[in-house]
Amino acid sequence: MRGRYDRLAPLDMDTETVQDTTVAVVGLGATGSHMAENLARIGTDLILLDRDYLEHANLTASALYTEQHITEQLPKAVAAQQALERVNSTISIEAHVQDVNRHTIADLLNNADLIMDGTDNMETRFILNEYAVKTCTPWIHVSALGYAGETLPVHPGGACFSCIFSGVDASKLDTCETAGIRKETAATAASIATGTATSLLQNQDTDGLTRFNLRNHEIRTLSIEQDPDCLICRHRRFPHLSGDAGSATTALCGENKYQVAPDDGQEMDLEETADTLARMGEVKQNRHLLKFSGDDTVFTLFRDGRAIINAETTEEAKSVYARFVGS
Repeated sequence: MRGRYDRLAPLDMDTETVQDTTVAVVGLGATGSHMAENLARIGTDLILLDRDYLEHANLTASALYTEQHITEQLPKAVAAQQALERVNSTISIEAHVQDVNRHTIADLLNNADLIMDGTDNMETRFILNEYAVKTCTPWIHVSALGYAGETLPVHPGGACFSCIFSGVDASKLDTCETAGIRKETAATAASIATGTATSLLQNQDTDGLTRFNLRNHEIRTLSIEQDPDCLICRHRRFPHLSGDAGSATTALCGENKYQVAPDDGQEMDLEETADTLARMGEVKQNRHLLKFSGDDTVFTLFRDGRAIINAETTEEAKSVYARFVGS
């Protein structure tokens, strides 16, 4: 009988090494879900992390999710775990419905041999970069929007994410709302990143910032050198991990959606909270989250105390959180 991974043998892949590792995929939207599926199919153990829940907009750019997942109001991490366990039941798959921030990152990523970036915001990427540099854990930055994408492997001793992107004004960057996202773009970025991941896991050299554009059929890899003045990898200062930079309120890749997170990060009793909120509006709940709607207020609350709130501004989101959840 032919083995499950026989067709990897002609590729000179050290499958034993690749399969004896654990990869964390942070963010499970379009690109992250493709990367997680690629890794699951070659037998890599996974840690899946995403702070958000599924919406119908997620169905156009991902192959993992279905309408049934949305009907069940599942968080992305849980839906991805369920789908991938059907793809490969022989691997270990952890799922965490949590925000990756300076308080949680060490516990969530402690067992990861490699970190894959499926996120949609610069702040989380800066946190990932600082953690990876501090712990000497390799990670791969991945981005895909519209028809274009990029990947950047970061490994100990080389140029880090901040060497290139520390001066970027995140407020001026496109998002999935302004630029859109095609499944083909996400899949291409994920494929390049997965190939890079297998090289890193086998201790093979892989460097450079790879950028592609499907509309123009262009792909190129730029040589990247370490910035001698880089605050992170040269001076080993970590402002996002220490709390000197960053914010507890984050704009998400979705129209007028903000995440508000409490400082303590303690687990919340959703059942008790649901009883209280039910007196002020409609509540829908499962064991992972609850959704509230009433008086033009809509938000989703998670067990770790985070809320994703429909609002026009950061200030409005904070006000809603204080009113309905607590200061």
